Amino acid sequence: MIRSVRLGQKVQRLISLAERIQPTANSLTDSCYQLLDCDSGSEDFIIGASCLNNDSSPLQLCITTSGKGASLRVIGDPGSFHTTTESRYHSAIKTLRHAINSSGSSDLKEIAEKTIEMLLPKNEDDRNIYKQGFVWIGTSPQQPGIAFYLEMAPLSQEKGWNTVVAWLKGVLPSAHDAMIIINKLKEHCVVASAGLEGSTLENSRAKIYFRMRDTTDFQHLGIELLSSQEMKDFLAIATEKYKTDLNGLVMSVGFNLQTGAHADVKVDLCGHCLRYTSAEWHTIINQLTTHFSITPVDTGIMLDSQEYHIAFIGFGLTLDQKPRLNLYLKHDIQSGMPESDEIWGALKDSMRYLISIQNENGSWDDYHLPVGTSDQWVTAYAAHALAQYGKKSGNNEAIDAATKAANWLAAQRSYHSGWGFNARTGPDADSTAMAVALFDELGLPVEAADRLFFREHWRENDCIATYTEPDAWATGHWDVTPWGYHGMSVEDQTTFFDPFQKALHTHRMDNGFWRSYWWRNPYYSTFITLEVLDRLGLQEPLDTYEYDVSSIQIDNAFDLACYIGIECIRGYADEKIGTHLRTLLNWQAENGQWYGSANLRVTDNFCYEPWNNPSGTYYEDKKSIVTTATIMRVLSKIIPTKAPHNSSVIYNWM
Repeated sequence: MIRSVRLGQKVQRLISLAERIQPTANSLTDSCYQLLDCDSGSEDFIIGASCLNNDSSPLQLCITTSGKGASLRVIGDPGSFHTTTESRYHSAIKTLRHAINSSGSSDLKEIAEKTIEMLLPKNEDDRNIYKQGFVWIGTSPQQPGIAFYLEMAPLSQEKGWNTVVAWLKGVLPSAHDAMIIINKLKEHCVVASAGLEGSTLENSRAKIYFRMRDTTDFQHLGIELLSSQEMKDFLAIATEKYKTDLNGLVMSVGFNLQTGAHADVKVDLCGHCLRYTSAEWHTIINQLTTHFSITPVDTGIMLDSQEYHIAFIGFGLTLDQKPRLNLYLKHDIQSGMPESDEIWGALKDSMRYLISIQNENGSWDDYHLPVGTSDQWVTAYAAHALAQYGKKSGNNEAIDAATKAANWLAAQRSYHSGWGFNARTGPDADSTAMAVALFDELGLPVEAADRLFFREHWRENDCIATYTEPDAWATGHWDVTPWGYHGMSVEDQTTFFDPFQKALHTHRMDNGFWRSYWWRNPYYSTFITLEVLDRLGLQEPLDTYEYDVSSIQIDNAFDLACYIGIECIRGYADEKIGTHLRTLLNWQAENGQWYGSANLRVTDNFCYEPWNNPSGTYYEDKKSIVTTATIMRVLSKIIPTKAPHNSSVIYNWM
C-alpha cells in the first residue's frame, strides 16, 4: 500500500473550491475532514483505497439544482488512510454515526443502525473482502440531512440482491412496490450500494444504486420513470457527443421510508467517459437547467480554472415528475506555475513508489536486455537519487533505502573493481560512476580501485570509455564522463582537469547540447554535464551556440525532466520553466511513478557517432525506475520562491 501526499493535496484543493462555492458555511474545512475521519490537512491517504473517484481521492463535491434552488453537498469516503480492513470498518461506522448526529438527522439513528446491521457483514472474516471501504457519506453545510450508501459491490450478485431484499423488507412498512421493482432489476443489473437519504423519517428514502450487467433498454428494467420523456431528454443532451460504457452508467431507485412506495429514480453518467471540454460542459449544463426549468448553476467557479472535473452528472426524477440535476466534482490536475508544496508532494510520492518496488535485499532491477536485467546499474542510479532527495529534505526513509542499496552494492562485488549493468556484463564506467556517486552522497568509503577505474578507462585525447572492448564501446563516451570524472580521486581530477576541459569543448555540439552515445536524445548527457559542473563549481564553456526552439520535440517524462534541469541551471525564463514543470507534474501517475520510455539505446558496437547516424536498439525501463529517479534528481534541486511584491514564481537551482 502506497500513501500519497498528492491525494491529500487534491482533498485540500477540493475543499478550497467548496469554500468558494459556499463562503458563508461555518467550519466547512473541519466538517470535510470529519467525513474522512482524519486531521485537517492530512496527506496520508492510500492509493487505491477509495473508489469514490477514479483517482483514489476520498472526497467529492455535489452541486444539486432543482426548482427550489441549488445546494452544495460534500461526499466523503471515511478511513481511506487505514492499512487494515477492520480499522477502516470501525472508522467508517464511527464517522457515519457522528455524521447522523451532526447533520441534524438524529431521527434516523435507529433505522440507520438497522441498515448497518442488515447490509454489512457481522463478523470480521466476512468483512475482509471490503478492500475499498464500507460507506460513502454526504452532508450539506446549508441544510440538515444525510445521504449514506453502504457498499454492496464486494458481495456476489446473488448475495448482494438477497441482502438488499431482506433489508427493504426489514425497514419499509410495506415492501410490495420495492419487490416488484427489485425482482425486475435482478434480471439485468448488479447492486452497487444501498442506504438512506433524508433527515427525518417523514422525508427519507431507502436508496439502492445499481449498474447494468449487459446492455439493456431502460424499458426492460420495469421502472416507468427511467423510460420517461424527461429521462430521454436528459440522456440526449448529456450524451450528444460521447457515450458511457456500462461501468460509467449508475442508476438508483428510492422508496419512501414511511409508506414503502416508490419515490424516485436517478441516472448518473461518468464524466470521465463524457470527454467534454469545460466550454462544452458549460453549454450542456445550461441546456439542462433551461430545458427542465431548474435553477441555473454558476459553472465558471467550478470549471474555468481547468483544475476541477465533473466526475459524474446525474439527473433525478421524483414520482410527481420533479427534476433535479446533480454535478459531482473532483479535483483533476493543478494549473499554473508549480510551487514548493506541490513539488515536494510529487517528490515524496515518487520516493514512496521507488521504495515500494525495492527488493528485500536492497536492490532494484529494470530494463530487459538480451544480456539480462540490470540490477547493479539500476540500483546505484535509483539509490543515488533517493540519497540526494533524502539529504535535501531530511527524509530518513529515503536515506535508509539508499543506504540499504549501498550495502547491497558493497556486497555484490562481481568484479575486481567497479560495477556493471549486472553480474554478467562486465564492469562499466557508467554503473561504477553511479555507485561511487551514491557512496560519496552517503559519506561511505570508496575503495581506491573503484576510483582508479575511471583513470583506467580514460582515452587519450578524448574522455572516459564505458567498456574496454569491443570496438566503439571502448572509445570515449561523453555521457559517462561527467560523473566518472566526479568519481575520480582528488589527485586524478587534478591530473585530468585539462583533458576534461578539452573534452567538454570537443563533445559539445553547435546547438549547445552534449553528445550522447547511449541515449536517444542529448538531453540527459547535457543535463548531467551541467549538473556535475555545478557540483564541482566549474563554469560551462562560453562558446556560443544556437538552436531552434521549435526543434525541441519532447514527448516523455525522462527527456522533459532533463530539459527542465538544463533550463534551471542555465537560468532560462521562470515562466518557461514553470510551464514545463506543470506538464511534468501532471504526467506523474497516481502511484508516484513517471512512466518510462524507450530512451536507452544499446548502440551497436560498430557505431562510433550515433548522434550523426544512430544504430542500435532502444529499451524502456518498464518499472520506470531510471525515469522516476532522474526526475527526483531534478526536482530535488529546484526551489521555487515567490518574487517580492508580486505573485510570480522564481525557480532556483540549489
